[in-house]
Amino acid sequence: MLSELDLAGSLVQAVHQPTREALVLSLFRAGRHVTVLVSLSARYPRIHLLTTRMPNPEKPFRFASFLRAHLRGGRIESAAQVAGQRIVRIAVRRGEEQRILWLRLWSAAANALVTDAEGTILDAFHRRPSKGEVSGGSFDPAPAAAAAAGRPAREYAIRDLPGEGTFNEKVERLFARLEQEGDAERMRGQAEAALAMQETRVLATLKTLEARRAEYADPDRLRELGDLVTSN
Repeated sequence: MLSELDLAGSLVQAVHQPTREALVLSLFRAGRHVTVLVSLSARYPRIHLLTTRMPNPEKPFRFASFLRAHLRGGRIESAAQVAGQRIVRIAVRRGEEQRILWLRLWSAAANALVTDAEGTILDAFHRRPSKGEVSGGSFDPAPAAAAAAGRPAREYAIRDLPGEGTFNEKVERLFARLEQEGDAERMRGQAEAALAMQETRVLATLKTLEARRAEYADPDRLRELGDLVTSN
């Protein structure tokens, strides 16, 4: 993914956050514009080229505003994977200031953090105080890298994805379909839950009405009782 994207030397022109789980980086390099999606969803965390347009919310999210303030106008010095981990380190230089954007693409704990050159956290996409992932904390991928280094090296084959185009383009199509299907399934589940609640309310109302109808089933007796009340 990273070798195809070839992010080093790119100018960060814009940053926006179309959803609560995604970031979009608009970059310019070698006379062409490139858009990169960073998904931090629990199900499908990833980074890849983005060829479709995603909506930009009128009111920016907090982390997107932070990235605009600290990365926009900067140039990417390097972008590399950390020691075989699903962690990407992107170094951005803006004037004399260097900022590191860390992308941890773990399904159980996906996150994006911005640190200074010494590793002090300036802000995090997901603020997690229990893990020290808050402003002023320290981020160091070395423990994960050391743990990986202690295990036997594994060779991973590049997935054979369907369709034409680059690996980035294939991944984009694959996960767009998976997320679309997931959204449809989630909406179907919500609709079924709402229908079940509505059905329960209707049945309860029906039961009440049936009990009332049974109570009024003998009008002659009710008239007799009314006459007794009136006469006494």
